[in-house]
Amino acid sequence: MVEDRVIKSVGRTLDLLEYFDEVRRPVSVMEVARALGMPQSSSSALLRSMVARGYCDMDAATRRYAPTSRVTLLGSWIEAQLFEDGALIRLLNEVHEATGELVLLGALNGLTVRHIHALAAREADRPRTRRGTVRPLGRSGMGNLFMATLPDRQIGRLVRRLNAEERNPAYRIDLPALMDEIAIIRQRGYAVAIDKMETGIGGVNVLLPPLGRMGPMAVAVSTLSDIVAARHEMLFGLIRNAVCRHLRMDTPRIGPG
Repeated sequence: MVEDRVIKSVGRTLDLLEYFDEVRRPVSVMEVARALGMPQSSSSALLRSMVARGYCDMDAATRRYAPTSRVTLLGSWIEAQLFEDGALIRLLNEVHEATGELVLLGALNGLTVRHIHALAAREADRPRTRRGTVRPLGRSGMGNLFMATLPDRQIGRLVRRLNAEERNPAYRIDLPALMDEIAIIRQRGYAVAIDKMETGIGGVNVLLPPLGRMGPMAVAVSTLSDIVAARHEMLFGLIRNAVCRHLRMDTPRIGPG
C-alpha cells in the first residue's frame, strides 16, 4: 500500500499542509490532532517544528497556527509551469461551470495518481475529495487511463510489481480484465470509471496533451455512476472542447508510443 512506503514524520507534515489547504484558516493544536488522527502532543510538536523552520506562525493570543508565505514559495516554480497564463485553470473552471460536478486535475506520481487540483461539486450528494488525494494505478479510472498509454509488456510488468506489493488479495489486479478495459480506453480515447473506488461513484477521465516539462496529467469529472453511464460521451466532448479552446491542442491519442 502507498502509506506503507511513507516515512511517518514526512507523511504527517504533508498531511498538515494539505489540511491547511483544505480549511484555509488558522487552526488549533486540538483541531490538527482530531483531523489527522494524531496525539495532541505529537500535533503540538509538529506545529512547533513548523514554526521553528519558518513554515508556520503562531498567534500568541489565540494559540492558533497558520502557514507562512514560505510554504507558497516552495512550489511557486511548479505552479508557474502548471498554470502559466491561466489556461489550465480556465479549462478546469469552464468544465466545472458547465457540469457543476467535482472536477479533478490528476498527475501520474510513481505507481499512483495524485489529485493536484480539485473543484468541489455544487450538490451535497456528489463525491468529495481534496487536493493531494492518491489513487492506485490499475484500480482507478485515471490510473487505468495513464496505464493505457504504455506498451502492453510494460503494463504487465507494472501489474506484477503492484500485485507483489499489495498485501490485500482483494486489491490485486486481474491483468486480463485490466487489458480488456485498456483496449476500450484506447478505442474511446478516454476512460470511464463506474463503481471502481466507491459504489455509486464514477468518472470520465481525459488525458491532457503534453505541457512543457510536466509529466502525464489528466482531467476528470467525477459524479454519480448512473450519470456517468448515461452521459460519458457528452462529458468527454465537453472536456475535449475545453482542452482545444484553452490549450489550443487536441486531446492526445491513447496508446503506446
